[in-house]
Amino acid sequence: MSAELVADFEKRFASSATIRAALRCPIERAGVTVLFGPSGGGKTTVLRCLAGLERPDSGRITFGDDMWYDAAQGVSVPPQQRGVGLLFQEYALFPHLTVAGNVGYGMDHRHAQNAKEQVREILARMRIEQLADRYPRHLSGGQQQRVALARTLACRPRLVLLDEPLSALDAQVREQLRGELRKLLFELAQPAIVVTHDRTEALALGDAVVVMIDGRTIQAGAVHDVFSHPRDPSVARVVGIETVVPGAILEVADGLATVQVGTAQLMAMSPAHPVRNVVVCIRGEDVILEREQVGQTSARNRLPARIVSRTAEGPMVRIGLECGFALTALVTRPACDELNLRIGETITVLIKAPAVHLVPHD
Repeated sequence: MSAELVADFEKRFASSATIRAALRCPIERAGVTVLFGPSGGGKTTVLRCLAGLERPDSGRITFGDDMWYDAAQGVSVPPQQRGVGLLFQEYALFPHLTVAGNVGYGMDHRHAQNAKEQVREILARMRIEQLADRYPRHLSGGQQQRVALARTLACRPRLVLLDEPLSALDAQVREQLRGELRKLLFELAQPAIVVTHDRTEALALGDAVVVMIDGRTIQAGAVHDVFSHPRDPSVARVVGIETVVPGAILEVADGLATVQVGTAQLMAMSPAHPVRNVVVCIRGEDVILEREQVGQTSARNRLPARIVSRTAEGPMVRIGLECGFALTALVTRPACDELNLRIGETITVLIKAPAVHLVPHD
């Protein structure tokens, strides 16, 4: 059995809010687990409990063979003995220390003779060695992020915890640093847990994802699996699926389900277990729009739809449709112009059966 971080605990607050965490992360190899969900869902509290800065009220936290917290046995290992590196979203750099001073601050002073060399090594790895003698006030947001991460990694932690590491940056810098952060964490071959509420960030950084909503762990798994196949309507909405509507399965034949959705019927892949009531989830990019039939297609679903809204979103355009139920399509600006999509007009909608994801719903 591979070594894991296992956290199964509750943290209760005076406001009556309760955070219930349930996660398992491999720790014997490089990998990034994303704690994902809307703000206020309890993600940062979980991170602080893992670091030892907050104490749960019940449950256990183990790191491989080490017990970090056990309410029943009265065990609570202090932060400095867990070997965890925690990066706050505010970075919290010391303004009176240079970049080199900040990075070297948390190092084990028993190895002080090697500290300067270790600082130079981590600064070079982060490509900020030229900033060694500068103070934080002279750094850009992106440079401060690199320095804060270098300081976190300099003490060679067993586990890296990053709380919204890119949220303080502007959009352009954030986009640039996503790839760099992912590459760096992989190169360092250290397990990491990253908190974010940004879907793009979760997809770019994570190997696995744990979705937290209203203080509860709702779904966990590989990033692609969770984002493509949510097991709960709330997860579907949080991961950005544009159309989430109720439906009822009328019949199942040859591996395909006929689903009543509003006044329309859709074909979808049949669920693994018999069920009648479902939530129908359709991503906007899986909705194809056409003016007239251009030939044979493998799409099982072809519906007439009225265009009710059109909203530009950067290089994409969000098209609101009424086709017996409310449906959203995402198309590129050139495609929108080519199809000459206008509010009030009727257009044909194509959706392939595998693109219609069904979530059993009581």
